[in-house]
Amino acid sequence: MTDTKEIAAPASAYIEALEAFSAPTMDAFLSLCAAGIEFKDPFNHTFTRDDFRRVLKHMLKQVKGLQFTVSDHWHTGRSLVIKWRFTGSARLIGELDIPGLSEVQFDGNGLVIRHIDYWDANEHITGRLPVIGPVVRLAMRPMAI
Repeated sequence: MTDTKEIAAPASAYIEALEAFSAPTMDAFLSLCAAGIEFKDPFNHTFTRDDFRRVLKHMLKQVKGLQFTVSDHWHTGRSLVIKWRFTGSARLIGELDIPGLSEVQFDGNGLVIRHIDYWDANEHITGRLPVIGPVVRLAMRPMAI
């Protein structure tokens, strides 16, 4: 699987599964991933589907009304980039509305072998925590113009 046409179907299936993601759809979502999937976001870095499942379960526990909405995507070769918005509600922080990108790579069988998320955890999570948030914002001030 090397050309864009061959990745179109697995890419579409993955995007649809991401937008439908919930506790009842987790197994269907993970069935699109290889056993040795690498997953990375600002808080986690895992290398197996079982560890990815633990991250997803934790996310579902922490975020109520979780929803991914994909606004754009593009792919070439075995790579897919997804532009998304993550919404929901988290204890201590309140409403979440997080824009981000995911870089996704597929193996020769059309399974996801790598999913790397890019989003600003400081702005959307740590900077909003009750005690640590003001400290984080103060520490970041010297970086701004």
